[in-house]
Amino acid sequence: MARETFSTIRNIRAARGVLSCTVVGSPVPHLNRSVLMKRVDRGFLTLSVVCAAAFVFTTLTGCQVDRSPGAGMADPYPAEVNDPRITVLAPDLRPWIGFQDIRVDSNDDKPLAINVPVRNLTERQYLIDYRFLFYDEDGMQISPVMSWHMVALEPKQNVRLQGRALDQNAVDFRLEVRWAR
Repeated sequence: MARETFSTIRNIRAARGVLSCTVVGSPVPHLNRSVLMKRVDRGFLTLSVVCAAAFVFTTLTGCQVDRSPGAGMADPYPAEVNDPRITVLAPDLRPWIGFQDIRVDSNDDKPLAINVPVRNLTERQYLIDYRFLFYDEDGMQISPVMSWHMVALEPKQNVRLQGRALDQNAVDFRLEVRWAR
């Protein structure tokens, strides 16, 4: 049978083991089903081999997964503002207040005194509670713990949060801030 190139097959129907094909523009004579199936099988086999080869090639060469940990992100706040000694306990309060440089007064003859300026960054008044926790040179918390103090933060204004250790053994501190209760 002569090889014929078909551009578009519009209709294929089976009837008694013989297929009838109609090509746009000209009818094709009846083909034996086995001849047509051999053509389909060869095309499918070729496609299968190409897909398998592509799969093997990509799995062996190009799909290496980098399992190293991701790079750390830089801190968006300067070190003096992002002080680890300041803890804002209410996550929804964090974006609305800003802290400035901490002032520490430490003399051998007086207990540790802390002064932390905080600013309301919004146009609303906020009521917050704060307290200082003091630690000795071994990192142990000193008792008694300071009670919570309430402060009103006026819009766009600074307020100084102040605390003084009750013990002269205090060498470090932590400031905790939360919404007023």
